[in-house]
Amino acid sequence: MRRSRRRFWKGDSSDVADKRAAYVTLHRVLVTLAGAMAPFTPFLAERMYRNLMGFDGDRPAAGDTPESVHLTDYPMARDAWRDGDLIAEMAWLRRLVEMGLAARKDAAIPVRQPLAAATIVSHRDVSPAMTEIFADELNVKRVQTEKSRGSSERVVLDTVITHELHLDWIAREIIRKVNELRKKAQLKVDERITLLVDGDGDIGETLETHRVHIETETLATAIEGRRGDALAQLEDTLGEHSIWLGVAR
Repeated sequence: MRRSRRRFWKGDSSDVADKRAAYVTLHRVLVTLAGAMAPFTPFLAERMYRNLMGFDGDRPAAGDTPESVHLTDYPMARDAWRDGDLIAEMAWLRRLVEMGLAARKDAAIPVRQPLAAATIVSHRDVSPAMTEIFADELNVKRVQTEKSRGSSERVVLDTVITHELHLDWIAREIIRKVNELRKKAQLKVDERITLLVDGDGDIGETLETHRVHIETETLATAIEGRRGDALAQLEDTLGEHSIWLGVAR
């Protein structure tokens, strides 16, 4: 879900097919999950199933949809969906990410603070797709690779936090807090907002530097530097900076 979020939000007409594929895949996963859960959590699985399959109260869904998840066959994995090489590669990537997260912990740098670079020291090659996932999961701007002489592997982080990286952190915190406000306001996942912001210190510079990114990640059509009527709001601090945030239609 987290890694597919941007696919769900796509609004460009050229991306409609990919957005639909993301939703169809998610629907398949959740229906399958409801079936797998049914023997263990029968009532929760039933509610999930009926919500997903188009039931409206006691009114049946269209077509020949079984009226209950307990009237469906238990889900079985299809061999055609298995990709052993991909599963193995992802398992290896997860180990690298765990090494990077451990290095962050040792350096006392939280994951939400972006870093300039990470170096993967390994005897294996890292594909571009896996490199992108690694960078995103570890929150680093650049990934470098270095061949190890043996079979050992490690991840080395550049732990210098520049002013630009500090602004990046503020932007990420704003995005996180705004998305919490979206949930509080019970907005739809693809509903657009106007973001209201009032802050001191580096908040203004962050908004100017990262305006497009913040708008994209929060589905904001505009960012206005003022307080005002909002569907949901909060007042908080980001480091040494005070900030007020509000979301409005």
